[in-house]
Amino acid sequence: MSEGNRFNHCWFVIPARSNSKGLPLKNQKLFKYTINTIPDKLHNNIIVSTDDLTILEKCNNIGLNTIKRREELSQDHVSIKDVLIDVVKQKKILDDDDIIMLYLTYPQRNFEDIKNAYEFYKSQNADSMLCRLPVRSNPFLCYYELDGHKGKKIIEHNLYRRQDYPPCFEASHFIAITKARKLLELDSNLYSENTVFYPIDTIIDIDTLNDYVKFKSIKNDK
Repeated sequence: MSEGNRFNHCWFVIPARSNSKGLPLKNQKLFKYTINTIPDKLHNNIIVSTDDLTILEKCNNIGLNTIKRREELSQDHVSIKDVLIDVVKQKKILDDDDIIMLYLTYPQRNFEDIKNAYEFYKSQNADSMLCRLPVRSNPFLCYYELDGHKGKKIIEHNLYRRQDYPPCFEASHFIAITKARKLLELDSNLYSENTVFYPIDTIIDIDTLNDYVKFKSIKNDK
């Protein structure tokens, strides 16, 4: 199947908010890595939602679909679900179309990753997908911080052998996929009890200057 046919009813939605506390101008720095990943023949399927005028100009220069995100959808507390709902409404995306949401903070992601994830999603007859990572620490070993150097178990249990802890994984938005009509059923992290999880290896999710420096050193990109 050709790339065009495989992604006929898909939209690559790229959120690119202007503000970033951990790494100033983060999305401007990372924009090219995701855009250059998607083949030119699929650029008509890209929608960039942003309040960043520099990114809007870059998109206009290469002919990408854009949404100038309203101020009320550009605040720290706004969920990605709300942003995607706005994209669906503004671009009149059909109920059965698939949205492949690509955060710019994963510049190591390539198009093969996207294809493989989408094939997994389709093979599961899913209508919602996130990615899964190995956990760094099982939540059965984790505690809430309390005052006075005390803690409270996140999960109440009396197990002491690691072998008895149930298998767990960490959710990731490395690639997130959903049917447009299912958005309202998802929570703010794009999860529902019917969400399937695509396994991936640990990868850099850039949020700070240290993350960015690490990525650049691996890529050897000046």
